[in-house]
Amino acid sequence: MKKILVIGVVVVGFQSFTGWCADAPRQTMKDGTRFYRGQSYDKAAEAFEQAAQSAHQAKLDPSVAKYNAANARFKIGGFGAAATNYAEATRSPNLALQSKAYYNRGNALMADSELAEKQGGLDPAIGSVDEALSMYESAMTLAPGDEDAKVNYELALRRKQELQQKKEQQQQQQKQDQDKQDQEKEDQSQKQEQQEKNDQQKQDPQENQQQDQKKDQQQNQGHQQPSDQQQAQPRKSEEMTPEEARIMLDAMKQEEQASRDRMRLIIGQPTPVEKDW
Repeated sequence: MKKILVIGVVVVGFQSFTGWCADAPRQTMKDGTRFYRGQSYDKAAEAFEQAAQSAHQAKLDPSVAKYNAANARFKIGGFGAAATNYAEATRSPNLALQSKAYYNRGNALMADSELAEKQGGLDPAIGSVDEALSMYESAMTLAPGDEDAKVNYELALRRKQELQQKKEQQQQQQKQDQDKQDQEKEDQSQKQEQQEKNDQQKQDPQENQQQDQKKDQQQNQGHQQPSDQQQAQPRKSEEMTPEEARIMLDAMKQEEQASRDRMRLIIGQPTPVEKDW
């Protein structure tokens, strides 16, 4: 009977296999099962590993012991070691055991992903989820009717999206922090430059005073120049004779009349209509 546990967003299932026939590995397997039921998971994992080693001599499938060792290591939070044991269990010729090993390896990788995220490693966390998705796919291929694998596959997809969003937010925050540091450096540089200018002005006040006086003189000359030009304009009109003024006025009138004729020439021309109403 499969037991269902909840770890984060992932449904985790375990099942032990104890169908052994050789005396030595069978006894070691029983010891491991007893430790497991007594929640002595460290001792259980050790016993299951010993059973796996002796299985070859008894011509038994060591994948069964590897699978149970993975369950024990998962219980104590050794998700990486559990994932390794589950991977070894997928070599079993028993297709049912293969399917469960793929499924639980996916669970171990998902749990390892959560641990990696807590330690600040978003990239390793995303990598573990990607591998978990592959495990669930293999489990579904071997056991199409296993609803747990289908549910966990969908949850893993959501988990990957969440991690990718967190990564994007993290990158944006890092960029903002870098821009802030660059701005602070620029402000500090400008502040230092302004301080150097102030120090220079304090060291040489006489030169600054001369520069200010020179600026004032230039400004005064600039204000006086327009008045000189205004005085020069009346002189030209006073030098113009009445006859010259009349000729200039007639020329202006003729130019104005020619401009009006040109306007009528342009505006007065009818524009063709391409289509009738």
